[in-house]
Amino acid sequence: MSDLCKFINGRCETCGYETDLPSLVRNCKPPRPISPKKILKQNPMPKSKIRLILPKIMLGDLVEKVLTFFGITKDRIYRLTRKECNCPARQQWLNEWWLNKTIRLEIWINSMLKR
Repeated sequence: MSDLCKFINGRCETCGYETDLPSLVRNCKPPRPISPKKILKQNPMPKSKIRLILPKIMLGDLVEKVLTFFGITKDRIYRLTRKECNCPARQQWLNEWWLNKTIRLEIWINSMLKR
């Protein structure tokens, strides 16, 4: 159940409903939040000269460091499976993949800032 409007000088302080009737009892309906698209249409962002540069983190190197911290090394994998783990190739692929995604995200963000 919703609360009742609290009128001060003919205007509800919560929902903004205005009335001339002094003894009006009304269920208060707080205003809906405005969508970001409507805000941008009403107040378009000025063209920015700011350029965002994201940090270039090598995901493969990060995964290797985390696994090594927890004791999962190439030697331990070899002792358990008796096979090469192909870690360097996987690490290189993760580094290249993540770098590509970061660059694409940086380009997209900067294009949005220019609008």
